[in-house]
Amino acid sequence: MFIFGFGKSQLAHGIPGKWLIESPDYGKVGEFFRGSLAEGEIERFERDNFVLPEDYKSFLKIKNGFYSNSSGIYLYSLEDVVPQSVNHEIMPLCKNMVAIGYDSGEYFYLIDYTKESCVVFAVEGGEIGFDEYREVGGFLSWADQGFSPFVD
Repeated sequence: MFIFGFGKSQLAHGIPGKWLIESPDYGKVGEFFRGSLAEGEIERFERDNFVLPEDYKSFLKIKNGFYSNSSGIYLYSLEDVVPQSVNHEIMPLCKNMVAIGYDSGEYFYLIDYTKESCVVFAVEGGEIGFDEYREVGGFLSWADQGFSPFVD
């Protein structure tokens, strides 16, 4: 079982803490990179692009991106969300969806930015645009589970 430095209720409220996934069997298996976003960066992004779900914004306010060396999950930094979604044709093909990350190239992780609740979906790279989304779960639950990769 993976254990965060603090739980999802603290994440939702933006309480600072040590964010490192730890496992009794494997030790430190993930690390955050980049610091938190500067004041106003999310608001600027939303003004120029679209409004993000609150749970995802809470995560970005604490740490702007993530990589887990055990699961291979890579969550994009805010400045990479739109370019990666456009580069991989997610935005033009998947209505209201934006890529927030991927796992070693097999699955992209998407959120519907029009929904208030932040549900994460997985889609295989070759299936983008064919409504083959598989629900991973709520963003905060997924975070509490150590951003586990989707298993079909």
